Amino acid sequence: MSSPIEDPTNCKNCLDHLCPPIMQCEKGDIICGDCFKYCEAKKCPVCLSPLMETRNYQLEELIAKLKNFTIKASCKFADRGCKYELKLDEKDSHELECKSRLYECEGNKYCGWQCKWTGGYKDILQHFKNAHEDNCQMEFKTDFCMNVSLTKNMLDIQIIDFNDGQHLFYYKHKTDIKKKKAYWLFQYVGLKKQATQYYYEFEIHDGTRKIKITEICESDCEDAGIIFSSGRCVALPFKTIRNFLNEDEQLPIRFRIMKIKRDSLK
Repeated sequence: MSSPIEDPTNCKNCLDHLCPPIMQCEKGDIICGDCFKYCEAKKCPVCLSPLMETRNYQLEELIAKLKNFTIKASCKFADRGCKYELKLDEKDSHELECKSRLYECEGNKYCGWQCKWTGGYKDILQHFKNAHEDNCQMEFKTDFCMNVSLTKNMLDIQIIDFNDGQHLFYYKHKTDIKKKKAYWLFQYVGLKKQATQYYYEFEIHDGTRKIKITEICESDCEDAGIIFSSGRCVALPFKTIRNFLNEDEQLPIRFRIMKIKRDSLK
């Protein structure tokens, strides 16, 4: 495979694959729309000649056609261990969810914790154990009584170790006073395609009655708020929850995460 600077489908400035709009300078050097937008001097980064307000539509059309072939490119996180070879039209979406990407603390993203940690996939679990010990108490199969707030908004997150760190999941909970609903969700840390290989069974019970919901796991790349709004999760109205609270005003919950068996897909 040619190096990025030799690849004619790469931007001359950032060396990433070109995507519309493709701009050029007076001498014909090409750059991507983002580089053009943020180039304050409006001079070509290669030859320093003026950049033109002209799109190279012919090259855009050619690259669009090339994407239909089997031309492969390495993930930009190859230096971090990703071994995927990707079609050009797969590259951007893969890199958004690549397991070798740099992660920030999910508690900071989801719950607003003041935690500035970043690291690799293999460091996530240890980070939670070191910095957020109370948020790594769940296992892939857990039975517990939960303090559910029905009078104020609430967000909670736990990290779940599945198969000795080979796979990680996030348990996410939310109570929404305005909508009078509580939500639960399990997200696989990694590719969306791999996330769909797992599902969870979630149950609330009082010893006699129970409500059981089964859902496919989502990727951690998906926005939890969007998933809650779409209904692709456990969503229960406060009226239902009140009927299952025990004498200590807690909600008995049990769940388990499982991998979908191939035979079940036939």
